[in-house]
Amino acid sequence: FEESLRATPDSLYTPFRSLGMASLLLYDKKYDEAYDAFHKILKDSPKDEDARKALFLIADWYYQQKDYAKALKIYEDAETRWPIQFSRSPATVFNMAEIFFRQKKYPQARARYFQLINLNPDESMAHKALNRVGDSYLIDGKYMAALSVFDESAKRKPGSHESQYGTLRMADIGVRDSTLPLRDIIFNLTPYYQPFKTYAQVFKDAVDVEILSEATLSLGIAYLHEQRYLESIREFKKL
Repeated sequence: FEESLRATPDSLYTPFRSLGMASLLLYDKKYDEAYDAFHKILKDSPKDEDARKALFLIADWYYQQKDYAKALKIYEDAETRWPIQFSRSPATVFNMAEIFFRQKKYPQARARYFQLINLNPDESMAHKALNRVGDSYLIDGKYMAALSVFDESAKRKPGSHESQYGTLRMADIGVRDSTLPLRDIIFNLTPYYQPFKTYAQVFKDAVDVEILSEATLSLGIAYLHEQRYLESIREFKKL
């Protein structure tokens, strides 16, 4: 391929040879070189489907290697150039949202999570994206918004991993702030008002080890929070 491209760059077979060369680089896991090769192909042939798919694969590989800067560069380029194809790839949209989440750019992360949820509501990844939206609100201290999202999550596919995760986070919010102005008609408030009971129930019914660990950690933090609260009350009474 290299020899042919050098000898006859204007040949009718040049696009085929260029794609073959780029594909070999990708197969050989030379991702930086493969990216440059496919990117060049797309400059000359913007609608080349194989080159476009290859760029998504390269971006996903960068993401898996935690090279988020390179992955994000490709994702953002893809979102601009091929918005329809981008939105139809739930894993790609989720990965991009996760990068923003890790960068603490929560509004940008939520925009992509909601994009995934709205365009691919039946995908299992959409439920996870919903919980990530709740996480972002929880980190931002927007407890009412977080509670609303986790309430929706807890109601989806009851007994599933993501549903149990949403239930646990509702209990966590109850531990952090039990004074939110809530209406029973809107929310299922049992997890919020009875966090310790909720932790015990989820611990008992945990669908996997990860949920079991989450329930254990949340319970420990809740006990610590309660202990600090009781200590503050005792100190206040001394005044």
